Amino acid sequence: MPRLPPEDSWLFEGLATYYTEVTRARAGIITPEQAYQHLLEGFERGRRGGGSLSLRDESAHMRERHSFYRVYWAGAAIALLADVATRRAGTTAQDSALRSFAQCCASSEREMTADSVLASLAAFGAPRLGTEAQRWLDSKAFPDVAEALRTLGVTFGAHGTAVFGRAPNAAIRDAIMARSTPP
Repeated sequence: MPRLPPEDSWLFEGLATYYTEVTRARAGIITPEQAYQHLLEGFERGRRGGGSLSLRDESAHMRERHSFYRVYWAGAAIALLADVATRRAGTTAQDSALRSFAQCCASSEREMTADSVLASLAAFGAPRLGTEAQRWLDSKAFPDVAEALRTLGVTFGAHGTAVFGRAPNAAIRDAIMARSTPP
């Protein structure tokens, strides 16, 4: 990510938070179950760490309000929701759009806004991140990931571990965390 203003923390911190778990699973450092468990636990921390402001306002005042969990994990939830929606459409455009964006723009010295980053990602073929952001940025509620996780077949099991079950989008669940094969 290029430099973004503090009020857009939800985007750069959310993507970093989400893709930390995804990348660790894809690299084989942790299992997919562990990655989803970390996401589930983080979403719960984010939900509990919420305040009375919208995500946009929490992001703008994150440092004064100490709402780091809410901002980071709500941004990660938006990234998950967009990733699932993108893959339901039969593409991995979010991953490829982020790679293309990194190549063209991440090292830019000029500050960008979340809106300009989302517009660039849409131009690279990943509009759903912007769609999910529009849906949740002005909401005081934490992004609702329950339905997406249900369709992925990801639930909390005994002792708080993530458990995979049969589900309509189990293949998507597995593809998100799939290990990359070298070219």
